Amino acid sequence: MPCNSDYANPTERESRRVNAAALLLVVYKRLNTKAPSWIYDSARNIYGENKEDKDPVQHLCDLLSDMSKDEIDKLMYSNSKDKDQRALANWWEQHQKDDAKRLKLEQEQKERKKLKKQALSKLSSEEKKALGL
Repeated sequence: MPCNSDYANPTERESRRVNAAALLLVVYKRLNTKAPSWIYDSARNIYGENKEDKDPVQHLCDLLSDMSKDEIDKLMYSNSKDKDQRALANWWEQHQKDDAKRLKLEQEQKERKKLKKQALSKLSSEEKKALGL
């Protein structure tokens, strides 16, 4: 049986890190700014790793979040034929949707925790014991 190294393939999270690092290089190039060396490391590494253990996805999100609408428009939507701009715009739009879902889920969990605490505060210690709490 031939050797199989499928286990060494990057995970989805690692692939997202590599993609974000590549997009960061595009952003820094468009901003005429030298990208930090760890971004180059992440873009070249199959697992998106870098010596500083920084997350390219988080960095890209932070960088874009700090930009004005005009800066975003210029960076992503000024040339619809530019594949890098389209890729960046697609990533950003999907990332914003994913962030909104995550924030909504976190808020729902926070509210459930608060409701649980309120409900438990209404129970006597005997009732809590009967429920195994």
